[in-house]
Formats: sequence, C-alpha cells, structure tokens
Amino acid sequence: MAALSLSSIAQNTDSTLKSKPDSLNFQKKVVASIADNFAVTRPLNIEYTFLTPYNYKSQRAESILPNGRVTNFQQAKVSANINFIRKKTWMLGTTIGYRYISTEADIPRTGDTNIKIKDDFQYLFSTLNLTYFSSLFQKRMIYSSSFFVDGSDHHLERIKGIFTGTMVLKANQKRR
Repeated sequence: MAALSLSSIAQNTDSTLKSKPDSLNFQKKVVASIADNFAVTRPLNIEYTFLTPYNYKSQRAESILPNGRVTNFQQAKVSANINFIRKKTWMLGTTIGYRYISTEADIPRTGDTNIKIKDDFQYLFSTLNLTYFSSLFQKRMIYSSSFFVDGSDHHLERIKGIFTGTMVLKANQKRR
C-alpha cells in the first residue's frame, strides 16, 4: 500500500488562527497553562509487569529448533528524579533506579527432554545531572551535563558522561 501527498505542513503553528479554540473547546492559553503544570519527568515511577506463559520458536542458521515455553516472566521497575538545588540560572539533581526481572523457561533439548531454567536479574542505575541556563547571541542557552553509573547486583558495569548545549531559537507563549 502506498500513499502520495502533494503538500504537507509539519510543526508549523505560526499560520494557525490565534482566536480559534482547540478541538476540546478550551482556549489555547488555558491548555498551555495546564500543560505547564505537568512535570516533564515523573518524580517517582513504579511499574510492575507480569506475562502469562507463552510458547516461542527458535531457529539456528537454516534449521528450525523445537518450540520452547516461557512459563513465568515478572518485572518490577522503580525510579526517582530528585532535584537537590534549584536556582535561577542552574539546577543540580539526580535520578536513581532499580529493575528486577524474574524468568522461568522450558528449553527443549534433543529427544523429548526439556531443561528448566530459572533466572533473576537485577539492574541498578544512577545519574548526577547539572543544568545551567544562560544566553549566547541574545538567544537562550541550556547547558546540560550528566554523569551515569550503572550495573547489576554483582558489580559496577558502566560509567558514562555526556555534555549537551541547546539553543532556543524562537520563544513565544507556545514555545518557551
């Protein structure tokens, strides 16, 4: 199935009528005000996943292996975003998290025997984030640096750092 479009507009809100209400009959300023009160990231996030047993098929090279079965899969995730210091020109915070995965599967072997495998995995991560707000060429600049540490319950596995700079080219009531 193919579709052909002769003209399209994407991400262009300057050409919309300023007095036209949105599809929910709220004024645009009211919607923008409500949206500003929602956090970009969740301060606390808790998730739990449970999957019912299911079968799967495997293939090695060109040969198809016997069907296997996952009999249990559970996952729990917890993370928190915490801002330590929040000033007018800079912000220091952290993100910490934990993930636990429990799996159980029946893996077929040659003949009619199955191997029952049960594993538990734990993953821990933490970041330290520093954000600095300034101006460059009369445009708003946001400098952000993050230091990441993660690993399992056995040992530290990875350390990373990242630095970014973002320039806000256009700011109005809809774009800040």
